[in-house]
Amino acid sequence: MGSTDKLAQPNEAPRHHVTLDPFWIDKTEVTNAQYKQCVDAGVCEEPREKDSKTRAAYFDNPAYDRFPVIHVTYYDAERFCTYYGARLPTEAEWEYAARGPSGKQYPWGSVQQVYWANIANWKGDTFWAGVLSRDRSYFGVMDMAGNVREWVYDWFGNYLEDDVNNSEGPESGNAKVIRGGGWLSSVNTARSAARGAATPNTSTDYLGFRCAADAVTE
Repeated sequence: MGSTDKLAQPNEAPRHHVTLDPFWIDKTEVTNAQYKQCVDAGVCEEPREKDSKTRAAYFDNPAYDRFPVIHVTYYDAERFCTYYGARLPTEAEWEYAARGPSGKQYPWGSVQQVYWANIANWKGDTFWAGVLSRDRSYFGVMDMAGNVREWVYDWFGNYLEDDVNNSEGPESGNAKVIRGGGWLSSVNTARSAARGAATPNTSTDYLGFRCAADAVTE
């Protein structure tokens, strides 16, 4: 986990080993339609805004049902995942799902490709979840380089140098980790080791989430 290559930011160091128990992770980012089911059930709160960057009607518009939900806080994301018997992925789980066992720089490999993911303002807004086939990780997880940035479980902090089992990050903090690139992100931010942070009550038009769960073994 982590990176020290020429594109890496200081907060990506040191490279270190993390051992993870088996887990599941959503193939795509949570969509408007999926989130609306939780809202209709009276569990989730509606997104803080109903629009997107270029669309006055987004969340309530059926034309964008399969686009990722945005304008949700960390707490909104956590509540949604819990309702469905899941949780937010840890930062370590997210990075492993994006990089695969060989530690790829991007979900698809080591070569920068602006038009393989919804990044660098290419689409100018969010896009269909899971349809850009080249933004696909070793495990078949979609949109980990682009579309929207994603909340994960951990508080933001420095990495530990020692081997860690099922790392969940610091016990407390002021900001939560966000992972992956979004439609407005630079190509460098789309690298699978890149890290971001935001206070838990933040909600923006380029930030969403996906859920994870412990794998049930017999």
